[in-house]
Amino acid sequence: MLTKELWEEYKKPIYYFILKWVKQPEASKDILQNTFLRAHLKKHQLRYDKKAKAWLFQIARNEVYTYFAQQKTHLLLLENEAVVESNAAFTPCCWEHFLSELPPSYQEVVKLCFISGKKQQETAAILGLSLANVKARIRRAKAWLQEALVNCCGYNLDENGTLSGESHCARCAPRI
Repeated sequence: MLTKELWEEYKKPIYYFILKWVKQPEASKDILQNTFLRAHLKKHQLRYDKKAKAWLFQIARNEVYTYFAQQKTHLLLLENEAVVESNAAFTPCCWEHFLSELPPSYQEVVKLCFISGKKQQETAAILGLSLANVKARIRRAKAWLQEALVNCCGYNLDENGTLSGESHCARCAPRI
């Protein structure tokens, strides 16, 4: 299938898919362009035209992840107190605590991918693991962290698996 045909058939559903996650029309258009550019550059990887839709959506998903990684939270330490500068909705309470409780093999992957901003392929190379192993560790770590934050802190999970709400955690209650 030609890139032009893919563009004509899938540009709208992929744009709305991206917009649902990013919630910014201009950023969504940029991500859409990046998605189809990457698809064009890697069209040799598409073996079956029947799988083009799933393949494009996976590329779009990866581009959205890249966008959010570039927008990640930056922490500054000021007089032993963390100040968060970000466009993110919130930084979950107990994050550092639960991150430190993860098994070391999961901590390494989470820190490299989400804190240092490394791509999963880079993380695999640094740690001498397969890409599939890195993805599995990330998936397991995310599930463990979500469960811990929901159970301890009282956050909610929406239909997309995103944390929302406010903390109702005794550990994080403001000290007077």
